[in-house]
Amino acid sequence: MSVNFPYLGRRRARKFWPRPSVVLWQLVILTLFWAGALGQFSSGVSSGCYSLQGSKYCGVGFGDYQLSSFIQVGGVTVSNLAQFDRVLDQYFASGSNVDDINREFGCNGWDGTNGPRYRVSYLCRSYLAEPASQRCNTNNPPVPLCRSTCLEYTEGWTPMVTNTTACPSQGLTLSIWSDLMSTCDSSYYDGTADDQCVDGQKNEVATCGFLPTARDAICAYCTSSQDACCEDAHKSYHCDALNDNQDSLGKVTSANHSGLSPGQI
Repeated sequence: MSVNFPYLGRRRARKFWPRPSVVLWQLVILTLFWAGALGQFSSGVSSGCYSLQGSKYCGVGFGDYQLSSFIQVGGVTVSNLAQFDRVLDQYFASGSNVDDINREFGCNGWDGTNGPRYRVSYLCRSYLAEPASQRCNTNNPPVPLCRSTCLEYTEGWTPMVTNTTACPSQGLTLSIWSDLMSTCDSSYYDGTADDQCVDGQKNEVATCGFLPTARDAICAYCTSSQDACCEDAHKSYHCDALNDNQDSLGKVTSANHSGLSPGQI
């Protein structure tokens, strides 16, 4: 079946050179078109970034910077600050958090307790180190995390990685841990006071450096510490009530065990 295109004649079209004024207008229109396209592209890049200002996790130390909406946070791609905080809330309270740490270190028995301080600050700086996030901060490069914070975080994994029950493949685990500690020598995590580096103690003052979900760890720390952060953390996490409950539980347990003969549970 043949298809006719009535406006395409068989004759060879004669050459036609438009008048200069026509060429000029075509150039103007073409320029305006590309200017609009570039404007849309630029707008797209800008909309692909969101500020960390006000974030419960990264806002205190890294609030002047932006994250890319193309990086993954807790295994999820997020597009705005509210979603960023919400995803981390859910992630740190989930089993995925524990599973991921076990997998990262080649372990299988860590239960999520006794985690290191300043993990959040390390994560915040890691998200900013992603190439996509670096493009969001081209005109305002993020300062590094303080090396002292990085070292306290990485060395804080010592109880877990040296536990042969939780991490039976000690050769693999200790090698991974060594690689993690070496990141404290990189430009993202080796900051000093001269660099105006971000101190985890200031970035995570509300939780004394622990995860927001680690109430037991926060209260245990603040029971024996004179750290200035404990004044607010002790109140906001209702540590007195937690300690009272634990004391009551201890008394009940002691009473229940008082009449048991040796060998009974």
